[in-house]
Amino acid sequence: MSFFDLLGNAATGGVLGLLGNALSFGMNYLKARQDHANQIELIKLQSEAKTAEAASAIAVAREQGAAAAFTASINAEAGLSGESRWVRNWRGINRPLLTNAGLLASILFGAFGIENDMTVAVNAYTGMMVSWWFGQRAIDRSSISWGTKSISGSVASKP
Repeated sequence: MSFFDLLGNAATGGVLGLLGNALSFGMNYLKARQDHANQIELIKLQSEAKTAEAASAIAVAREQGAAAAFTASINAEAGLSGESRWVRNWRGINRPLLTNAGLLASILFGAFGIENDMTVAVNAYTGMMVSWWFGQRAIDRSSISWGTKSISGSVASKP
């Protein structure tokens, strides 16, 4: 073994060690870059999840508010128990008459092609009346619970 063999072995080992370190550094750099990209993607997904959660909470709050308003309306009407039989009957007759008059007016406005603010108002109020009428009928046939509140209603007249 000569001096040049020893020098060659040392140089080869140094070059291989240097290449190994460079390769290791490059792999660590690529891994850190990929980890960073994964963290950014995770933050984006968490942000989207929080946005969806907030939207869901808003929708739930809106529905609970609507349910509470509907419940209060039904309970307020149920509190009219001191009214006379004639008043109850008059109210019972007026609801279908007003609804049918609104439907007839909407049909006639549409048939004659009348388009103005009055038409829009009549159509909107008729839609509200029909929605309320069917909502009232559904409540009369069932008991409904929202959260900790439950309601039930009846339109049966007292003798």
